[in-house]
Amino acid sequence: MKLTDFDLKQMDESYLTTRTLEQAIRLLLTTVADLKEARDRLNRTPANSSRPPSSQAPWDKPGVQHEDSEDLEPPHTGKQDNKAVDEEAAPEDPSPQDQPNSEAKVLPEPPKRPPGKQPGAQGYGRTQYIEPNQHCMHQAPCCAACAAPWTEHTQAKAYTAYDEIDLALPVPGTFSLKLTCTRHTLLVMTWSCGHQTRAQPYRAESNGL
Repeated sequence: MKLTDFDLKQMDESYLTTRTLEQAIRLLLTTVADLKEARDRLNRTPANSSRPPSSQAPWDKPGVQHEDSEDLEPPHTGKQDNKAVDEEAAPEDPSPQDQPNSEAKVLPEPPKRPPGKQPGAQGYGRTQYIEPNQHCMHQAPCCAACAAPWTEHTQAKAYTAYDEIDLALPVPGTFSLKLTCTRHTLLVMTWSCGHQTRAQPYRAESNGL
């Protein structure tokens, strides 16, 4: 997927009608490619991909009859009709309240609060702060809307960052371990067309399964 939710929220009618023909064609090709990928993900099942069988919807599992399918009723016979008449003539069973020594079913009480972390509860995380000793800036290579390449005049500012802690290669002749902390800063770029494109964290390419 090339267009993110942040990109799509900027593409209103006023933005689309002011694009050049070349920009509009590029944007259309990108949108169609994303739509095909979204449809491909939507149509994936355990039969044509590596998805587990538990991820399939109950109504899509084999052997499940849909509501719109016609139910075939068995032919009525005299025995079945007599049985239906006997059931109608039979007295109704007494309710559980009329039966002696009947225990009323106790419904479980609804939970007083939803499961999970409650709003305003104290969070827990890493208490030791490691000063970053390396910095890495990430920028979008081109505009997600008009595909214009990045230039030195493209405006950029940071919108988020995260720290990555890793083990450094050991120095020959020593047995000590050293941690490295790299701060990755993601930039949002403003292009000449007015569209803003955010740099995205690294994600492994989908293998199509």
